[in-house]
Amino acid sequence: MKSLKYNSVRGPVLALSMALCLANAAAADDTDQQPAPAKSEPSTPAQGAEKPKAPVKSKSGLQAADGSYVRRFSAGGSISVFGFPIVPAKSKDVTINTGLSVSSKTESTSRLVGGGLNFQATVTSHFAVNAGLIMRRVRFATTDVTYYGTDDTTTTTDERTKMTVERGTRATILDYPILVRYYTKNHRTAGRRWFYEAGGAFRQITGIHSIGQTTQTDGTVDCCDEQPLKPTNRIIPGYVVGAGLQMIDEFGIRFVPEIRYTRWARRTFDTQSTRMQTNQVEFVLSLTF
Repeated sequence: MKSLKYNSVRGPVLALSMALCLANAAAADDTDQQPAPAKSEPSTPAQGAEKPKAPVKSKSGLQAADGSYVRRFSAGGSISVFGFPIVPAKSKDVTINTGLSVSSKTESTSRLVGGGLNFQATVTSHFAVNAGLIMRRVRFATTDVTYYGTDDTTTTTDERTKMTVERGTRATILDYPILVRYYTKNHRTAGRRWFYEAGGAFRQITGIHSIGQTTQTDGTVDCCDEQPLKPTNRIIPGYVVGAGLQMIDEFGIRFVPEIRYTRWARRTFDTQSTRMQTNQVEFVLSLTF
């Protein structure tokens, strides 16, 4: 009877213990199965979407949106400084025959500085085509003395009669250089770069104004002749070579100093002592955008 009572109590206790263990295990499983809070991840653009291109700052300036440092198209202004006068000062004496001779003298007052526009188009990663317009003002004065007769060298007096023509001339010179440039760096490579150039040019003269007077041997003055001095050639061709450096600032402005040599095939003015230069050396500074 005692054994039966013990057995009847032990069974429910074991059953209750097993039930509590199962409940605790189920609670633990529920806790483990709960998903962890998702970590916030930075949003990424959808696959295939193009990222916006923006200028990139570098030590040498702003890179263009297409990744180039030499832009496909650029334009700006240029200042040109000659190494020597376009119309050099010169004197010339010519004896036509025994009783006729001419003494000619030219003085130049032309400015050495000119200015204009500059355009460039990139063709390949190293080559570009550059074209420009440079305008210059030309000023010079000529004195031509024509002697008639024969001078007696045994006397101190000049027995010849003479006619003196003094004339001042001003005009505008337009130079059109068209050059092919080779850059030493790929146009997508950062930094300053050297370039070499060669090509041709055309020169045109326009706006010629002259004023002159004639003085006879007895001092009679005939004033004022405003007939423009006629140029020998209004348009002349030339050949150009040069070298320079392109630098870029933080605002994307290109500073381009260069040296050019131009050989003109002919002279615009070529009379007596008035002979324009055929060898032209100039320093050019361009600011392009």
